Amino acid sequence: MGDPAGRAVLVEIVEAMCGEQNALDAVVRAARDRSPSVAALPECEVRRNVAALLQGVARGFADAAAGPDLAAADALAADRVAQGVPLDGLLDGFQAGRAHLLLVLTEQARVRGVASETLIDALVELDGFTTALQNRLIHAYRNHELSLARTGYALRLQALRGLLHGDQGVHAAEAGLDPAKRYHCLIADVTEPREAPRAEAALSGGIAGFVDGYLCCVTRRLPAPGSLDHVAVIASPAQPTNRLAAVYPLCQSALASARLRGLRGLRSLTALSAFVAVDAHPELGLVLAADLLPRLDPAKSFHRLLAQTACTYLEHGRQLTPTAAELHVHSNTVKHRLRRMNELTGFGAPDEPITDTLHWWWALDAWLRRVTD
Repeated sequence: MGDPAGRAVLVEIVEAMCGEQNALDAVVRAARDRSPSVAALPECEVRRNVAALLQGVARGFADAAAGPDLAAADALAADRVAQGVPLDGLLDGFQAGRAHLLLVLTEQARVRGVASETLIDALVELDGFTTALQNRLIHAYRNHELSLARTGYALRLQALRGLLHGDQGVHAAEAGLDPAKRYHCLIADVTEPREAPRAEAALSGGIAGFVDGYLCCVTRRLPAPGSLDHVAVIASPAQPTNRLAAVYPLCQSALASARLRGLRGLRSLTALSAFVAVDAHPELGLVLAADLLPRLDPAKSFHRLLAQTACTYLEHGRQLTPTAAELHVHSNTVKHRLRRMNELTGFGAPDEPITDTLHWWWALDAWLRRVTD
């Protein structure tokens, strides 16, 4: 490229895209919009892979002799095979991201006055890099797919995905399950295949693998207590195999609720059922908060403290001692805060119906989440 100054500007633009959240999000959005199978994956997982590919391209463009980092393509191919994303879906997402990258580079280069000849040379060079990455993706994908296909596990995992998605043409036996027995459906907040072995080690008695981008397991035995404390895992009650497709989306919703609240460890689907119902209608929670808590001022720290105490009190069955222990205060402090909460809002009637208790908790939970957002 004959214009070193112009090339330096282009290198700067490409490197900036790697570090700018909005630029990265735009590439992720382009890939997800083009490929439904990529869109089905957790957005954080797609962002991680896109960031790695962009950084590989940027390093190669900064040092033309080195070329693009093909290791990023190898890792992406391995991940997508493990996650069940078909090759055409992977390529659709990759090509959409490439097209967006070249478009942004062209627009920004013109704004910054890069000569047309220099820009054309750069686009040709970058197109060569991305073509090399695409060829490596195809080669690595087929190798990983062939390696997995040699095992019976691949067929069982494919059947498991069909079973959880309600595919009527898939039978439980194809996934290695006994239709006469009951199984727990588990979904873990693990989206990166290289992080899966640690969680999989705690799962036994069934089959585990990636479904819709998350590590899932169908098993007759729940993991040992404490074995999954490093990650959020949702477990359904044991179900007949023909009910697994019904509880799987509920487990997905429960995992989203657990993540929203920073919960970790093995969690029962039924224990999180109230969170799932509440999170399905966030606006109704805000309506309840406006109706029941109009005198609470988000700007006042003491009001936030009162709301947190009242919410914790309800979550601990209106018991003072466990509430005080959770908040690391004396029981008398809890009593004082609840009394002030009652004066402000009417909270705390001892004989209120169970539905009123639910409304109070829902309003407090919504109010506190709005305050902390």
